[in-house]
Amino acid sequence: VGYYLGKKNPKFDTNFITTFAGNIGTPAMIFYTVTTTGISFSIFTQYFICLLVLLPKVIKEKSAILSSKNRKLLVMRALCGIGYFTCMFTALRTSSLVDVSLMINTAPLWVPILGLIFYKKSIGPKLYLTLALGFTGVFFILKPDNTIISIGSSIALLGGIFMAISMLVLNRLTEKESPTCILFYYALTASVILVIPAIFLWKTPAASDLWFLLANGLLMVLQQHLLIRGFGLGSAS
Repeated sequence: VGYYLGKKNPKFDTNFITTFAGNIGTPAMIFYTVTTTGISFSIFTQYFICLLVLLPKVIKEKSAILSSKNRKLLVMRALCGIGYFTCMFTALRTSSLVDVSLMINTAPLWVPILGLIFYKKSIGPKLYLTLALGFTGVFFILKPDNTIISIGSSIALLGGIFMAISMLVLNRLTEKESPTCILFYYALTASVILVIPAIFLWKTPAASDLWFLLANGLLMVLQQHLLIRGFGLGSAS
């Protein structure tokens, strides 16, 4: 899919689009729109469309949503999500795709550790062994040398921690709030924060790109809804 989209313009790095989508699991067309309209505008549009789609349901549940007593957690989850995206794209400027993918995907390894620190959730012997094997694997796959603690890898690792915090907070929120409420605050907070850089770094999208931007927003609603439902059925770890 990435190759097909990239063929429209020979300047597009189709290998980047398809490889990045395959390694991190993000739809290829998201990176197509990032390439054509810029990171800030593309991500802002994704959240804003998500917000618009949610509005009818938000209006129905407005009393419960607006009176939520968990606003700090709701905003915190949104900020961690933005932090994850920011770290991921920033790290790609200085580090290889493989290193960034690996560091970002350490999020599941951080969840039990952060759960122990913040929520006093115990870690069993089997999980300790799993974590040890996981971090050892990360260390050796990176081919350790004098440059292992590079700026890019460190930023990507921070992105993985942001994602882990977001997972923990989301798991807690599913016990208290509806999926609509959680997703509404997520999309609203992100839209408000990203609208300024989206305006200053504006790139007018081509008419053909509008369909992809719309699809990104709609897919995000579905992805986030399923994610929230999934966390409501099990523990973050």
